[in-house]
Amino acid sequence: MLTVRIPKELEKKIRARAKVNNRTISEQLREYLLIVTAAEENDDLPFSFIKDTLEAKKEIENGIFSDYKFGILK
Repeated sequence: MLTVRIPKELEKKIRARAKVNNRTISEQLREYLLIVTAAEENDDLPFSFIKDTLEAKKEIENGIFSDYKFGILK
């Protein structure tokens, strides 16, 4: 276990985002750390691309996807 001290204003923002995303504070912080780590490792990619890619990966892991068929319009 790790204890980290953060400013009250930042804590309020994290609590609010956790609530909106239906996560615990720890889950929200883990999500932020995952995004920041990916951003540091891929500094040429936009934040939104990294966030969307990680979200898509989670959807695949949870079976929320469908195969894309090239050239077929529905």
